[in-house]
Amino acid sequence: MGRKKLDEVIKINRISDELKRLKISNFLISIWTGVHIKTVSYWRSNNIQPSEENLNQLGELFERENALLKVTGQTRRNTGLAKALDQELKRLMKIEKIPFEVEVDKEVKKGEAKSESDAGADDTQSKKSTKTINPLLVKKIKAFAEEYKKNNPPALLTYFNKPLSKITKDELKGLDLFICNATNKPSSVELAYQVLHSVKDQPQVIACFTTLADAKNYVDLIQRGYIELSEE
Repeated sequence: MGRKKLDEVIKINRISDELKRLKISNFLISIWTGVHIKTVSYWRSNNIQPSEENLNQLGELFERENALLKVTGQTRRNTGLAKALDQELKRLMKIEKIPFEVEVDKEVKKGEAKSESDAGADDTQSKKSTKTINPLLVKKIKAFAEEYKKNNPPALLTYFNKPLSKITKDELKGLDLFICNATNKPSSVELAYQVLHSVKDQPQVIACFTTLADAKNYVDLIQRGYIELSEE
């Protein structure tokens, strides 16, 4: 197979940036995609590029819409999946002592046909030991991911048709990001809507808009990972 043309490959990916942002390991990427740990390193250094299928797997893990993916038409919302999986992987390896790789025996066949004197003899020449990602670890990580997704659905956009001063603590409980009216004057159209981000249970205004549609679009960009929010 010849080399791919330049327009057939993705020239640059942001996989390394995503791993640094999420503080997750190459081991998790290897488990999640089923590729060798060295391949992950090559992806991160952009020496080789992931296939479209691998990119889609990474997008699902990162919960990013697709700044680093070639495939299109997906909308992903962050739920903390990658960090939760990385913590679970560390627990499985350190606490449950499940190894990352296991040795398997691969049969090596004779390349030539049997002679008459060899008729009926076992045609297995030898067994070669090779390492592969532990199937048990893969199974447990995939099962954890499915359970996590069930219990942690993406947050829905929340809009309060009233100013912050009228919103109760019970209404704000568990909300990380929401929209509310900037004032209690319904006739006001100048910067009438606020986007707020809760830091340590304290709502902070991060943007103001004249229309509700603009405010919702801004929240959508945050939820899809295009805009990073400070936790300070």
